[in-house]
Amino acid sequence: MATGEAWIFDNWRSHHVENGATTDHVHLVADTSGTADFWQFALGAPPPRAQWRVMAPNPVASARLLTECDQRSAIMPAAEVELLVEDLRAELTAEVEIPEAQARAARFSMLLQRFVQDWRQLCALHGVHGQALPAFQRLVGQAY
Repeated sequence: MATGEAWIFDNWRSHHVENGATTDHVHLVADTSGTADFWQFALGAPPPRAQWRVMAPNPVASARLLTECDQRSAIMPAAEVELLVEDLRAELTAEVEIPEAQARAARFSMLLQRFVQDWRQLCALHGVHGQALPAFQRLVGQAY
């Protein structure tokens, strides 16, 4: 990510960033959901660098900025919990290749799967608006 470049990526996918330089870097991040047409354009084959458009700032331009509505809920929806746990389970490996360590990793993976199933059930029974927050908190506490 060099100075002056713009990058687009889907941060719902697993990723991480490392600064291998000896100086600090500051990046401006604009989070967007994007329509299907946007992502088709963004993920399409880029033109050769010589054909990249350069746009100067236009202080008199008038554009309507679309923003997301506040969709936060008191409880994380079951589908999001499942995605996060599946990412975790995909990275789960035994530290050493011995049966006992592999068995512990398998038990932990099963505990995570049961947690997702119980979370899904609580969401189905109570929704995600927060009325049953104590039940969700108990479930989290039981996972420790």
